[in-house]
Amino acid sequence: MGLSIKNIYTTLCMLLLAAGLIHSQMTLADIPEIRTDEGVIQFTQGEVLDVAITPGNNPYLLAAISFDGAVSLTTDGNLIDTFEPVNALSEIVSIEVSDFKENDSSGMLLVAMADWTRFRILLRGLDPNTGKFLELAQASNNGIVFVPPRTTHVCFGRDIYDGSLYLFAGGDHGRFIQFRIYEESTGQINVHELQEIVIGGPTTSCYSDDKTGLVYITEPDMGLWKVISDTEEVPLREPVALNKPYGVLSEAISVSGLVRGDERLYMVADADEEAFY
Repeated sequence: MGLSIKNIYTTLCMLLLAAGLIHSQMTLADIPEIRTDEGVIQFTQGEVLDVAITPGNNPYLLAAISFDGAVSLTTDGNLIDTFEPVNALSEIVSIEVSDFKENDSSGMLLVAMADWTRFRILLRGLDPNTGKFLELAQASNNGIVFVPPRTTHVCFGRDIYDGSLYLFAGGDHGRFIQFRIYEESTGQINVHELQEIVIGGPTTSCYSDDKTGLVYITEPDMGLWKVISDTEEVPLREPVALNKPYGVLSEAISVSGLVRGDERLYMVADADEEAFY
């Protein structure tokens, strides 16, 4: 499915690094266990396939654990809550979290989980005060978004003009799909597919820069791409950094970002070089 232990640890390290929870000198080879400024986090059941960090001043860690579903933890590794899909064959391989409403980390958070074996994305809420998962009774289709088989990663983003919430999904099928998530006046939460961009090869991660309207995508066989999230524009992909001999990368597997005021920092993990750029 395009995921390996190295890929998983790389993604986890990048997320924690972006959140300031681990030290910047850590490299890919240094992560047999997850060390944060709060201590060491160890998982004793299942295999960690992906992690996410909640926004706001009181962050939680969310982890997708093979066929066991997902868990929420404090940053020092204490278990808060678990989410187990109804179908025992479900395998959650990617997890993302965002404010449901723009710049409102005090309200409900929205969690998206890619279910590899059931060809779907599961949407759930998360209480920012307790770190507990919430059912989305008001979501259309019970919070299920169907996607192509072999979907391996998801990420959230926002429209640069009106703050609308986007959900992006990609994977081994070589397509990058953009959805819009919106709330009706009745409180109903709906998901609408906006566009599909053909990348060609398998993709492994994405990151949306909500200030520029650009979405960055890693394609291990080629490098790092960017696409415009504005559906009024032509949905072309443009290279940001390519693999050798056309660029410095060898196998770009994960991209993340950090915005501090006007400063923007993008991090790309290269599995073959075992380094961050």
